[in-house]
Amino acid sequence: ALPGKIKVVKKNGASSTLQDLCKEDGAVTTLLFAAKWCPQCPPAVRAVCSAVDSSSGHDSKRMNVVFISSDRSAEQSEEYFGTMHDSFWRVPFNDVSSRTDIKRATGVCAGAEQYELGVNRVEGIPTLAVLDSSCKLVSLCGLQLLAGGISSLFNI
Repeated sequence: ALPGKIKVVKKNGASSTLQDLCKEDGAVTTLLFAAKWCPQCPPAVRAVCSAVDSSSGHDSKRMNVVFISSDRSAEQSEEYFGTMHDSFWRVPFNDVSSRTDIKRATGVCAGAEQYELGVNRVEGIPTLAVLDSSCKLVSLCGLQLLAGGISSLFNI
């Protein structure tokens, strides 16, 4: 399982922990690994935002999305997070140890980070990782699964 006590924040300043998000009833928690400089990331981020939009209001299931930045600077990360859905959370860019712990635990990072962070890389960016209620990784195929709607993330 991932370290659950990791602090996450929203654009509006609200804060929580990864553990609390994972335990929420009727919600699935995902980790969105992306970076502003990555040309493949914008379409993936838009797809996740669309899935959140299309499910809100008429779907009893919710998706908590936590952005894990592979940006090269706090400014880049801040700017990119600003383009994402208002409901998204993120691990603060300056919390390098938590972001690194998550990347090591999941095996997901940008190729450029792999050796510097000591990540045994399984997937690159963009990736949408799906967690269970105990913050355990259940899938790295969230982007593919989202094609079937948010409810498909509950059936893994």
